[in-house]
Amino acid sequence: MTSNLPIKYVMVIVPNEPVLGHLLKSKKDIEKYLDKSMDLMPHIKLFPTFTWEGTEEYLLIHSIKNLIPAIHSFEVNLLQLEKSKLEGDLYLKTQTRPEIENFLSVIQLHFQKTSNEQSLSIDTIDGRLTLVDKECIGENYSKIAPRLGKKIFSGVFIADKLSLFKNEGNGWQLNAEFHLD
Repeated sequence: MTSNLPIKYVMVIVPNEPVLGHLLKSKKDIEKYLDKSMDLMPHIKLFPTFTWEGTEEYLLIHSIKNLIPAIHSFEVNLLQLEKSKLEGDLYLKTQTRPEIENFLSVIQLHFQKTSNEQSLSIDTIDGRLTLVDKECIGENYSKIAPRLGKKIFSGVFIADKLSLFKNEGNGWQLNAEFHLD
């Protein structure tokens, strides 16, 4: 039975192996010093978290499937680890390349038009890869900061699929994956 309550969704790129394994190990090492862990994998957010009516989820899936032919896989180069002053996330910068910028603009333009959210902001969607989010870090950054300087974060992976995660109030779960050419 499908709920009529709005469900939260987020569309992301999750790195492939072996980069994902390295990032998950680093994330786990960092989260040992935090009060809670992030249930979403390390990811590049493609569009702000949004809600969608549960009974209309098929329309969301259909909309993404229609968008896929306009998007092609591309290489992502991970750069240095940073902490966002504004959001408080711990993230890796990615090399800004025309492919990433074009990819983000296609996704954002499409969903800005089709989403049922009225005030979606894409200002913070910049291609960075979130390792640990602000909800997990909270006031604990001073505990993990000394350990971060010793970690080397770098890597290259091919972004060849979109992942749609949903949260019905019990944490983020993978809902669908869409493979790119």
